[in-house]
Amino acid sequence: MFRLAGILTCGLVLVGCNRNPSQAEAVRELSGHWVLHTERDCTYGPVKSDELRLYPDGRLGQHLTLRDGGKYDSENEHWSFTPPSSVGLESRWDFHFSADAKAPSKESESLIVEFGSEPVIVIDPDSNCFYSKVP
Repeated sequence: MFRLAGILTCGLVLVGCNRNPSQAEAVRELSGHWVLHTERDCTYGPVKSDELRLYPDGRLGQHLTLRDGGKYDSENEHWSFTPPSSVGLESRWDFHFSADAKAPSKESESLIVEFGSEPVIVIDPDSNCFYSKVP
């Protein structure tokens, strides 16, 4: 009896950690200012900071700063949500995790969204590099 209750509780916790919001909820939660976190064993080329702005109308802005002072900005790109948990970025400055890359390239890509109490956009699940939303 207690074992069954424990299993059900664990199952409910796991389901609640990564939920599948509706299209409208996802767009609302994804819209806003996001910053890349690289401090947890994330190696992302020579990136000092990376910020995304996802606008409710589907526009995407990115502000990337390199450790050498180089800046790469774009304002008129596009993003979209693809259920159940992907965000498509039409054109994002990217390093493809190459330590020897000197400059980023623009790539269209689909990133994983983890919808928990605080949603995150994951660049690569194995790299520990992710964007979190700025309140």
